[in-house]
Amino acid sequence: MRRIALTLALTALVAFTPTMALAHSGGTDSNGCHNNSSTGTRHCHNDGLGGDGGTYLVLGLLGLGALGLIIWGVSSANSSRYSQLEDPPPEPSLHNPWVSEDGAGVMTGFRW
Repeated sequence: MRRIALTLALTALVAFTPTMALAHSGGTDSNGCHNNSSTGTRHCHNDGLGGDGGTYLVLGLLGLGALGLIIWGVSSANSSRYSQLEDPPPEPSLHNPWVSEDGAGVMTGFRW
């Protein structure tokens, strides 16, 4: 179960890492904008929330933490549930005459 949880966590880390937080380096002005020398256009790296892109990184990490808590909660709930399961005692029947009527042990002989 831990291997599955680790695989899911790493997959989520790769999938939910915001691309805005991984923007290329370069000199930006106070608004987070600069000129693209290859196209001659001006573009900005602001996240629209008043930050420099770090907000998306924080939100992504919070989401990853929430996913980890969910996986941890599900795995611990399953492990405690499965640890409480026991095999039921065998029931006496015509097909299994060696089990006592209370299911506690083996009878020493037939009881017709």
